[in-house]
Amino acid sequence: ITQANPQVQATSRPPRPTASSIRFVDVRPGEGALVWGSAGVLGGIVAGHVLLETARDALFLTKLPPSSLSLVYLGLAALGFLGARYDQWVSRALGRRSSLVLALMGAATGTMWFFLSDLGRVGAFGLYLWTGVVGTLLTVQFWLAAAQRFTPGQGRRLYGLIAAGGVVGAVIGGALGAALTQYISVKCLLAAAAVLQLITAWVVTEAPRPSETPPAKRVVRVRAELRTMMQSPYLKRIGLLVWVSVGTLLVVDYLFKVTMAERFSERELGIYLARSYAVMNALALVVQVFITMQVLRRVGTIVTLTLLPLCLVLSGGAAAFFGTSLVFVLVAKGADGSF
Repeated sequence: ITQANPQVQATSRPPRPTASSIRFVDVRPGEGALVWGSAGVLGGIVAGHVLLETARDALFLTKLPPSSLSLVYLGLAALGFLGARYDQWVSRALGRRSSLVLALMGAATGTMWFFLSDLGRVGAFGLYLWTGVVGTLLTVQFWLAAAQRFTPGQGRRLYGLIAAGGVVGAVIGGALGAALTQYISVKCLLAAAAVLQLITAWVVTEAPRPSETPPAKRVVRVRAELRTMMQSPYLKRIGLLVWVSVGTLLVVDYLFKVTMAERFSERELGIYLARSYAVMNALALVVQVFITMQVLRRVGTIVTLTLLPLCLVLSGGAAAFFGTSLVFVLVAKGADGSF
């Protein structure tokens, strides 16, 4: 067909990368605005979340004992399940782009309400739950909207670059939090996070509106989905991997926050948490941009996936042998944030 129709052959070729593209970036003509805009939106979401997370952890650990974290983790699991069901309903009713805008505006409104409230023990507990649910829903809404804007082929080329925009946003949010806590109270980070969320919502509304096809209505039955998963050995192993990973990293998160609360006073806690998150996010950016792809190309996916467990085993073994110290906990938490 292409020999008989040269026009078909000419138009069926994929566009070539631009001359300015480097080997880590394969952005082709006509994709630049969409890619950089998407990376900027994800960066705004993550930067706001880092500010919110810094304020949340500092306020929680100064008003409640670290043992209350176990109750928060259980609450987040339940709210995450309910939030996923709500997320499906809103996406079907409004479309994915509008759902993302609505989620950002709702997140900014709720965050500002916590900032204006007199946070006590109950308020600090609620803020922790709010931050976890908002961070999860905004991230899911963003990637659902991105999946509608990009083809599968574009996603394989460009999602890594867009995700790097999120890591850059985390670095900016961490650095901004570390700078602001030098001059203002940690609670004021909530107002800064709300402003970032509103700005990000405005950026999304200014982006060209895609032609949206309403997702097919489907009733999700939890028992049927679990039955399907249990019948597939592959899905069972994936589920086990997720379960063990989340449980392990929750233990690391618990040890990190308990150690920070024990070592620093209320006044210092917000400052050192902000600095820790800034450094961890900077390490994550370096790993994502300069290390991950090189390691994947040289040793493959399976060996790459062992880096995080290996770091956790070494830091955890050192802590068990020498006694829990801030250094070993920071290594474990840094490995979690980087890899």
